[in-house]
Amino acid sequence: MGNPIATGYDALAPRYDALIQTDHWMRLVLWRHYTRLFRAGDRVLDVGCGTGLDALYLAERGVRVTAIDASAGMISELRRKAAARGIAVGALHAPASELPRLTERSFHGIVSGFAGLNAVPDLARFAADAARVLRPGGRIVAHMLAPPGICEWLGALIRGRWRAALEMRARRGGSIDVCGQALDHVLLKAHEVYRVFFRKYFKLRGCYGLGFLPPPAAPAAGWIEPSLGRFPPFRDWGRFFVLDLEVGQVQTCPARPHALCDPAS
Repeated sequence: MGNPIATGYDALAPRYDALIQTDHWMRLVLWRHYTRLFRAGDRVLDVGCGTGLDALYLAERGVRVTAIDASAGMISELRRKAAARGIAVGALHAPASELPRLTERSFHGIVSGFAGLNAVPDLARFAADAARVLRPGGRIVAHMLAPPGICEWLGALIRGRWRAALEMRARRGGSIDVCGQALDHVLLKAHEVYRVFFRKYFKLRGCYGLGFLPPPAAPAAGWIEPSLGRFPPFRDWGRFFVLDLEVGQVQTCPARPHALCDPAS
């Protein structure tokens, strides 16, 4: 049986960029964050890269990018765009579970935008594998979908959907509509994700919520929310949150056979 997440995103791949355009301001926030952390010559792994918007942004700035995604359709779109723009990106059709086959301590950073990690079935394993492939001091910037935010919750209350509003606040996963496709995702608050999955291997360097202001505020949200979203309760009110994690001391593992080919090496 195929991977339903991969199948769903395969169907979305040709129109994905247009469908997420309304949240482009949020991607600009991520790009500013990436620019603060990574320099030309650094090696960065983009997990759940989608059509490669982040990978291409980094590669255009001299970062050596390896991009992986479980969706063959998404990887095809990335390769097409990279070829058209003459940009070198290592694009691999592979799920996050393939990280153990990448070379140990080979990356300065890992990025994952727009809910890529929400669809990973075993985040504890991902955290351990990510710590192994990162160099000492390496960073993860994880942009993850949160439980339903304050705007969705208030909207349900205003419409008199009291029970739905209560269920929203308790929701920790399930089927999520992604551009018209119903796909299973894990939904936890930022502190829960860090405490349960990443604290063993990573130090928390930063955390902020995004998408808690009402839609008319979107033009200004890209500058207001990264600062205001660092503080409670705003940190937990957004549709998304960003975790900035720095790898700590990690015990090395024996080399694993059949290493995944890394075109960016």
